[in-house]
Amino acid sequence: LDGEKDADGVEVKNEYIQEDFSQIFKTEGDMQWRVWDYDGKILRIIGDPTTQKLTLQGAAGYNNGVWAIEKICKTLYSNEAKGAIATSLKRTDIQRVSTYDYTQYKHKTDGFEEVTDSSESDEQLIYFGESKTYETNNQYPKMWNDNDKDWTYEYDKKNKTATGRDKEGKKWEVIGTENGQMEGKMHEESTQTTFKQSYYFHECNQNEFINDAYYNLIFGESSGNLNKSYWLAGRYVQLWESDYSFGLQYVYSVNGRGIVCGDGLCRSNRCGV
Repeated sequence: LDGEKDADGVEVKNEYIQEDFSQIFKTEGDMQWRVWDYDGKILRIIGDPTTQKLTLQGAAGYNNGVWAIEKICKTLYSNEAKGAIATSLKRTDIQRVSTYDYTQYKHKTDGFEEVTDSSESDEQLIYFGESKTYETNNQYPKMWNDNDKDWTYEYDKKNKTATGRDKEGKKWEVIGTENGQMEGKMHEESTQTTFKQSYYFHECNQNEFINDAYYNLIFGESSGNLNKSYWLAGRYVQLWESDYSFGLQYVYSVNGRGIVCGDGLCRSNRCGV
C-alpha cells in the first residue's frame, strides 16, 4: 500500500496493516450496476453494497473506518485495467442529489433525532456546524486531532446560516501498531477544547431528491419494501450537553423509511465505547 496517495495528494503510509480484504469480502456475481450520473465527460455508476458485514467500534473504528471502507470498495469493485477506480458512497454524494437543507439540522442536547418543532428554545438545540466548547476531561480519537478538528462548517445561530464545506473522507489512512492491530488511540486534554457538530439524522422523503431514481439507488428497493444498511465513507462528531461522541455515517432503510444518519463508536466520557 505504500506509495498510494489520498484525495489531497498526500502519500499514504500503511506499513503496519497488510490485510488482503479480497480474502474477506467477495463480490457477488449477480450484483447490478446502475447509472448514478454523467457530467459530459465522466460516467459514474453505482453498485449494490456487499452483503458481508463490516464491524467498526471504538476509537479504532473512528480512526481507521474510512480507510477500511475505501480499501474494500477499491479491492472489490475497481477495474484498474480500464481505469475505473471504485470509491465508497459518501454523504456528500447524497447531499448533491437531495434538496434537504442539512445545514438546518438540529437536535436537543439530550436527544439525537431531528427537531422540527419551531417552538423549541434555541438554547436547548445543537445545530449542524455549530461549535461548542467543553471545559475539562476532553478525550478524542487521534484522527479527529490529526484531521477532523479543521472541519470548516460554521453555523451562525443568530442569523440561522451555515457557511463552509464538508471535509468528510478527505483524509484516510491506517493508524496502526507494530503488531498489525488497528489502534484505538485517544488523546486526553485537561483544558477546554472546541468541537463542531458534523452529525445529522434525517428520514428522507422521496420527493426531496432531484430525481426519484436516486431515492431507490441510495436506499434500495425489494418487492416494494426498502431494505438496506451500509456504511458511508465519512466521520462525524455529535455534540451533547456535557460530552460528545465520534462515529461514522451510514444509511439504513426499514419499513419504507430511508434514513441517513450516523452510528456512534466512542464517547468522550467513555473512551472505549
